[in-house]
Amino acid sequence: MQARTGPVGTRAAGSDDMSYIQRVLQPGEQVRHVASIHWIGYWSGVVVAILAVIACWLSETMYLTGFWR
Repeated sequence: MQARTGPVGTRAAGSDDMSYIQRVLQPGEQVRHVASIHWIGYWSGVVVAILAVIACWLSETMYLTGFWR
């Protein structure tokens, strides 16, 4: 099976530096899969950020009790 090429295994043109992954591979080992996080994984962070902005805006425009502040 061929190793999938991607940003992890690429080298800059004219560079003698190997990527970290290429340096730590033992003889005979190869990179078989390069993965990344799907964009849906960021949704929870986006929701929390939006709620934080709304809470900040509400705390300046309305009087909120202790727990909500």
